[in-house]
Amino acid sequence: MNLFKIKTILVVVMVSLIGSILFIGCSKKPQKISLGYVSTGLTGLAVQVMQDLKIPEKHGVQFEYHGFLDPSSLNDAFVMGKFNVNLAAGVNVIALARSKGYKVQYFFPTLINSVSLLVKKDSPYNNLSDLKGKKVGW
Repeated sequence: MNLFKIKTILVVVMVSLIGSILFIGCSKKPQKISLGYVSTGLTGLAVQVMQDLKIPEKHGVQFEYHGFLDPSSLNDAFVMGKFNVNLAAGVNVIALARSKGYKVQYFFPTLINSVSLLVKKDSPYNNLSDLKGKKVGW
């Protein structure tokens, strides 16, 4: 992944996070919000940037961070109500939580927009349609 793509991904993540923080931080009284995230990957990087720049504190929000090694553990804990904000939830997790009666709000875009397909420089594949009928690993 090139540096421009990484910077673009980080900007999208940070804009989403700052927007969420501003929304949560509208209250005059500081709130403590428990936040779950995948500690390995882009959400872990975004949380580190938030902590380093003290973004939540600047908006009167206090986070209690809960890092998970994989999205499945994070999503299971979220659906069980272990924390208030899931920083890496997909639409399927939100649908499951709502089907169980949880009143959850979904902010978009998510990190899924950062998924890329990488090929070698001399590869004959130039776009997704070139892979039709081929086996592709995740």
